[in-house]
Amino acid sequence: MDLLAEIREKIKTNSTLSTGGGIKSVATHIEVAEKYHYRAKSENDEHMYTDVIYRTNHAFEGILKEAFEVFSKASADRKTPYDIEEYMLSENILKGRVVDLLTNYRKNWRNPSTHDYQLFFSEQESYLAIVNVSAFVSILLDQMIERLIFNNKYSELEKAASLAREVMKDFDIQPPIDKLYKVLFSYSAYYLKNFDEMSKKPRLTINAEMAAFIKSVAPGFQIRNDPEIYKNNAKVTFDFIITVDDQDIAVETRSPKYRYNYDDSAMSQLIGQLQEVGLKNGIVYHFPSYKDDAPIATTASTAWPQDLNLREVYSDDPEQYEEDEYESPVDLID
Repeated sequence: MDLLAEIREKIKTNSTLSTGGGIKSVATHIEVAEKYHYRAKSENDEHMYTDVIYRTNHAFEGILKEAFEVFSKASADRKTPYDIEEYMLSENILKGRVVDLLTNYRKNWRNPSTHDYQLFFSEQESYLAIVNVSAFVSILLDQMIERLIFNNKYSELEKAASLAREVMKDFDIQPPIDKLYKVLFSYSAYYLKNFDEMSKKPRLTINAEMAAFIKSVAPGFQIRNDPEIYKNNAKVTFDFIITVDDQDIAVETRSPKYRYNYDDSAMSQLIGQLQEVGLKNGIVYHFPSYKDDAPIATTASTAWPQDLNLREVYSDDPEQYEEDEYESPVDLID
C-alpha cells in the first residue's frame, strides 16, 4: 500500500479541496520525509532520521491547518498548532480513528521533537512517524472531502427543498423512525430522477450528499457520520446516527440491492449491531439499482425482532408490484 500515492490521488481527483498550495505542500513534506529516510539508510547517517521527523511534523501541522479552515470556515493564520488541535478535539469534529492517530502522533513524535532539542530519532521511529502521519493525512482528507461535499450539496439543495413537515401528511405526529424512513424514501425518488449522475459517484460522496439531502428537508434532524457507539463493553460504527425527536436511529447504507435478491444479510447485521450496543431503532438503506426502478419500503417483517423498530428502503422492478399497492415517496426537491 502506497499511502503517499493515495494522498496525491485524493488531492488530484477531488475538486472540492482547496486549489491553493497548502494541501499539496503537505504531500510534498511526506515525500521529502521518505527521501530523507531512505537516504539516511543508504548513507548510514542516523542524524538524518531526526530530519525526517521535522518533515512529518510539517505535514502533521499543515493538514490540521487545512482541516481547521474546512470545519470552522475561519482562517487559521493566527492560530497556533495547539489552538487548532484543541479546537478539533474539543468540538468533537474528528472521528474516533482520526483522533487516535492525532493523539498518537502528537504524543510520540511532534511533542518530543518540539520540546527536546537533544532528542534524536532512530530508523524505526522515523519509519513509524512516516506511516503514522501518512495514515492521519489520508483519513483526515477523507473527512474533509466528506464535509466539503456535504456543504456544496446542501447549498445546492437548500433553495429547492421543501420541508418534510410541510409536505408530508401527518409528518409531525409520526414516530421518529417513520419520519426518517419517509425522508430516505424521498431521497430514493431524488436519486432515481438523477440516476445517470448519482450512480457513478463513490460511496463517500453519495453518503455525504444523502446527509445534505436529509438536512435540507428536515433541518431539525441531527446527523452524525460514521459515529462510534460504545456500550455494554462493545464498540460499533454505523454509517449514520440520526437523532429525530430525541431518539437515535442507526442508518446503514448499502450498494444496490439486486432485483429478486432476498438476501437479508444487511438487515441481520444491523440487528446484531443494534442489540450489541442497546439501540432500538435502525434502517437499512440500499441505493437504487436501475434507472427504471421504483422506490420500495419494508416497514414490518415477522423475521425482525419485535423489540426493535426497523425499516428497509430499496428499489425494485415496479412490474413485480402491479397487483399490489405499494407506497409512493413524496418529492421533496423541486
